[in-house]
Amino acid sequence: MSAIFTGCPTTMIRFLVSLFIFVTTLYAKLPTPTTLTLKNGLQVVLVQNKMAPVVSIGVLYKVGTADDPAAEVGLSHFLEHLMFKGTKKFKGNSYAENIKKLGGSHNAYTSYDLTHYICDVPIEGAPLTLEMEADRMTGLNFDNEKDLIPEQRVVHQERLMRMENNPFSEAIEAYLKACYWYHPYGVPPIGYPHHIDAYAHKSVMDHYKKWYTPNNASLIIVGDFNEKDVVALIKKYFDPIKAHTNPVRKRPQEPDHNGVTISLSQINKRNANTIIQYSYSVPAFHKMPKGEFEALTVLQHIIGSSDTSPIYKDLVIEERLALDVGLSGVGYSVDDRYINISATLSPDQCLQKIREKLRSTIDIFIKTGLNEDHITQAKKEILNGYAFIQDNRMGIRSLFADLAFGLSAKDITTADERISATTVEQVKSVYKKYLDKKPHVVLHLAPQKKTVIPSTEIQKPEEKTTLFHKLKSVFTSNS
Repeated sequence: MSAIFTGCPTTMIRFLVSLFIFVTTLYAKLPTPTTLTLKNGLQVVLVQNKMAPVVSIGVLYKVGTADDPAAEVGLSHFLEHLMFKGTKKFKGNSYAENIKKLGGSHNAYTSYDLTHYICDVPIEGAPLTLEMEADRMTGLNFDNEKDLIPEQRVVHQERLMRMENNPFSEAIEAYLKACYWYHPYGVPPIGYPHHIDAYAHKSVMDHYKKWYTPNNASLIIVGDFNEKDVVALIKKYFDPIKAHTNPVRKRPQEPDHNGVTISLSQINKRNANTIIQYSYSVPAFHKMPKGEFEALTVLQHIIGSSDTSPIYKDLVIEERLALDVGLSGVGYSVDDRYINISATLSPDQCLQKIREKLRSTIDIFIKTGLNEDHITQAKKEILNGYAFIQDNRMGIRSLFADLAFGLSAKDITTADERISATTVEQVKSVYKKYLDKKPHVVLHLAPQKKTVIPSTEIQKPEEKTTLFHKLKSVFTSNS
């Protein structure tokens, strides 16, 4: 039901870290959607797609783990689970059973900044699906603490499966803490076991009543539908819902780290290769000057989106120092985030050599080798990639989840125009501004029997069970 964490090959750790933190999507050149706002504040986006008599429906709430109470981290994710446990009208497992009878499918996910409920059904199933979605926006029904216990057990098992059984989980949790000293992006969306145990009936219902209100939600429908009929259904089921006081996100903001670099290392017998990652703090997209976000997107593509990257050719194909290199983490978020330069070492290669070569190769290329041809090719590949989503109702619907970050439907459907306007000078400028400096966090992952960090950099672990001691964490002032 929930899609918080996913498995990942060892050589793709940079993508694991990025996907762990945020749900990020690419944009397609979309048909102009129909948008409307109901009198209760519900934002509605309708996109016609005539490929099959099916509709993809998404209900998006602007609430995620970063909005949870400090003592009950993961409460938004837990509430996501409870949303499938019935209302007074549609009791028990009725939602899932009805979707199954319609021949449809459903899912949901919780990230730091949003909770998204998604459903795909034949067009004739749209009325019942919309009725159920409207009903559970206000009608969640469970009576007492005992009703929570079975789902708490489910979430504990989910954490066990997705975190404790993941060879990278401890490194990622330590990495998050190193990146975010105060901000709630520094905890996993599913929370920790003691958080899960702390969930109470009152806190769940308070959270639900505060955030699950039409003026804090968006309804997205993509598919083969009659617009007039669908709008009538939406108004029938959602118009009667009263808006609550508009919830305000109050999150502790991360202070300036004043040039501190934190180095983390993990020796893991299940890790077949040595990985190094440098992480740099960047502002949330809405704080950036015009054009910077798009320039970072193009830069990310140039540095390591594929084996056509000049950096990949140098370090992987020609010098054979690495199996994989790249830049990741550029995407939308409510608050400031991190972008990452990373490499997976080739067997028997020296860590110190790749540390020096990775950063110097990128630096020299951006400052002296980057030209208009590179920018043009990168933009072409990005824009060509957008077209694939045209064939995918679910992909189109997922794009509009970025409404949770404050974008408008027009912002989403015109992203290609902003990418097209990106220049060489802009790409060089964002590199200098955000990456041509010491990283805040350096992460090393290595096989158990290979020494990858000079012994002078390793602190002797103490007999403690904290996450940082398990990882042989190292705090240094250089990278």
